[in-house]
Amino acid sequence: MEAKHTVSSIITRLPIEIILLIVESLVPQNDATRPILPALHPITKTLLSLTRVSKAIYPTACKLIWQNCLYLDTKSKLRKFRRYISKKSPITGRLPCDAYGSARLYLNPLRYKFDTASTYDTISPSTCRASRRSGRYPMQDLRTIYILEDVLITLAPVLKTLIVDMPLRDIDPWEDVIILKSLRQGFEALVNVEELISVKDELYLGESAIGQYQVFTKWPKLRRLCLYNVMMEEQLWKDMASCPQLESAVFIRPDPSDDDLSNDDIKGEWARAWATANPRDTKRDGLVYEGPKMAIAFCNWPPYLPDFNSMIPHWQEVDPDNKISVLNVATHARYDRKARKRGPIASCQDWVRDHSLLGTIWSEVERKGQPVTPPIVFEEGQVEEDDDEWVDDDDGADWTDDDDDSW
Repeated sequence: MEAKHTVSSIITRLPIEIILLIVESLVPQNDATRPILPALHPITKTLLSLTRVSKAIYPTACKLIWQNCLYLDTKSKLRKFRRYISKKSPITGRLPCDAYGSARLYLNPLRYKFDTASTYDTISPSTCRASRRSGRYPMQDLRTIYILEDVLITLAPVLKTLIVDMPLRDIDPWEDVIILKSLRQGFEALVNVEELISVKDELYLGESAIGQYQVFTKWPKLRRLCLYNVMMEEQLWKDMASCPQLESAVFIRPDPSDDDLSNDDIKGEWARAWATANPRDTKRDGLVYEGPKMAIAFCNWPPYLPDFNSMIPHWQEVDPDNKISVLNVATHARYDRKARKRGPIASCQDWVRDHSLLGTIWSEVERKGQPVTPPIVFEEGQVEEDDDEWVDDDDGADWTDDDDDSW
């Protein structure tokens, strides 16, 4: 009897508060670099298993899944997710949007069978796709479009970060009016979104060929914007200026308003657009920028990055306090043969997708961005240090093919 009593007295139970702290520690706590995890990720699997352990752990595990694992990359996941968000939990008695708070979403339910592959196998979309045929043009699936609209409208009160990775440019603005109308209604409802990343396009949802505002103009809380291959035209700056909280814009492989992006008056365009949108706060009609700080980054392969040096004297007049930061960001090293093999479109889309899913897109732009600034004037006898970032680290490599047109 004494031995039994001794053994039973040694067995203790952890307080539920400590157990919940252990569960929460599974997910990275750094808000600046929080990834969105797919279903097959070990952390997602662990959290899903924990929902089945006890009623006490269920709400915390579900909340962590809600905040970190909303990764919709198939039609079936989209359908199941709509059913999930439309029903009250038998444990909490509440709808997920009410119970678990803010959410971040990766959206790619409509895609081609062989889509752009990612270099981050544990985080991003796999090269292995479902074998079931889903039609030649995924964006023509009207049934799934309606489901997507319903999901977006339901998430509107809580969605903070949105990564869109769908072939929206497949939609014809003249023929696919019903599809575009449904998508615009869904996206325009997202009034609480603070961060938007569009991997494949500029979030192309125009119901006519030209002259329609971007859906993000309906999002008053938008702070960060990342668009792929957008046209750097006057309407873009007007749309951006209509977002009062916007502080950062990242453009991947943008198209110039004229023949050469290097000739685009980036600071002047933004200053004029901001002055037009804020006439009460403007005294000089946009001739001198009077708005808040703004970061504008251009991301591309190294040889295709714009050279804004000729614009610097003019920009010093437009923005004497340097409130507008213009950055150039190289998505890949100059001698990255893997990127060259993939081509500029696929490799740049991989880059923005991977960093967005890892939660590092904004910090990567800030870390690698080369600001466009006036040239440094050296005093006599002073030598500039060589900090060229395009160093060929392939010692002894054969670069006889370096004159081809792949760059």
